[in-house]
Amino acid sequence: MILHTSRGLEDRSTGTTIRKGLSITPASILTALDAVNDAGIEFDIFIAEISIGGTGYADIGIITTIANDYKIANNTKLASDSKRHMIIDAKTGSKLVVNNDALRFFGACRGDIEVISFTDSVNASCNVYYEDHDKKGGTIAYFLGKEHGKIHIGEAHDYDITSYKTAFVCATAAAIAMDIDSDAIEKAFLGFKGAQGRMTKKSVDGRILIDNSNSGMDIRMAQKALKYAQEEEGRIVMVLGEEAKEVCEGLDPSGVERFINNHINDLGALVLVGERMKQLAAVAKDAKVFFAIDLPGGIEIAKSLTKEKDIILSCVKCFR
Repeated sequence: MILHTSRGLEDRSTGTTIRKGLSITPASILTALDAVNDAGIEFDIFIAEISIGGTGYADIGIITTIANDYKIANNTKLASDSKRHMIIDAKTGSKLVVNNDALRFFGACRGDIEVISFTDSVNASCNVYYEDHDKKGGTIAYFLGKEHGKIHIGEAHDYDITSYKTAFVCATAAAIAMDIDSDAIEKAFLGFKGAQGRMTKKSVDGRILIDNSNSGMDIRMAQKALKYAQEEEGRIVMVLGEEAKEVCEGLDPSGVERFINNHINDLGALVLVGERMKQLAAVAKDAKVFFAIDLPGGIEIAKSLTKEKDIILSCVKCFR
């Protein structure tokens, strides 16, 4: 199986990285396929993360959500406009796994493709939905034709399970679309330890490191990460910013400024990262605001400002 994401182009059957740094726009799938062919790798499944829209060529297309819509193409249209083409351009006979929020927004779907709907709430009108979900786990129910059943998700200690609520139900719908049985799906969730930079938690030099630094990080996610960190006992030092403004349209400095004004008193210290955050750090009236040029530098400063059992909260927009 080949996985093409913002993390890199990977051969999951061997656990090796074929290439890093590829774009995840639709056209870049061709470059990724060329790289796989050049490496002489044969595969049965190719999974591609697409940043804006899709080609419709997939056997199974997935629209994860249209929530928190945003401007693209130099602010000339919305991301949801491109995601709509996952439906419009889907090839006849293919399958489309779609979040119910997109189905409601886009309206009627096509009759010549199989649509599998999912939702991260309790909504039995969808093919795949939650019967219950909280910090200790949950139960996903699915109904697809004559196939029906339940999948249980256990408590997680290595990551914030609520941050994966949509991902788990979407993955279940996609797996069912591929005719994977429920026992295999449940076993996969049981062995899941969180994805790098997606609300994971681990110990580093006696500190608790909550890692939420990824290409999709935004202020809303930073606020959720802070709330998650506050569930722990300990002083919180936050690393916040961007490694470059080109990373998925960057992190708006004005949003960071509002975050500082609203939450600086919740933090033991704040390390701002990235060239565009330098001015915010320079004019900050609070002595506990620091600056670093990149994520590794920010983590090192945070380590120097913390002791054992303190919490380092990493929320930097970056490619991992």
